[in-house]
Amino acid sequence: IRHAHPSLRSDRFMVNDQMILPDMAEIAWFDVRGDYVWDEAWNDPECRTLALRRATRGAEGIEATLVLINGSAENVRFVMPAPHFSWRVLVDTADPAKDEWPLETNEVDVSDRSVVVLGCRLVSN
Repeated sequence: IRHAHPSLRSDRFMVNDQMILPDMAEIAWFDVRGDYVWDEAWNDPECRTLALRRATRGAEGIEATLVLINGSAENVRFVMPAPHFSWRVLVDTADPAKDEWPLETNEVDVSDRSVVVLGCRLVSN
């Protein structure tokens, strides 16, 4: 997966003030509602969920990954953060033998104590 998705193998420390699109930084953290994670959420010792989006721009366009982490004992539904893309589920650690598949909605269920990795590519015009 790292070989096929440049956003998972950056050669430098990614920062949230480098913009890939007008409203999309190269790295950002989100909660299950698809909202940005702010200071109070980082300091919540009971929070067991987190989403990380990383994006890069290359000669062939924009490539992004979204890592959904559920460390809780319950299944959790994540809402995809804006902007909305045609995501593909690359890996679901609750069912690692399953092949990639397109995400058909703007939400994905993540099983308890598992991780789902999504990917997408936007071709430049």
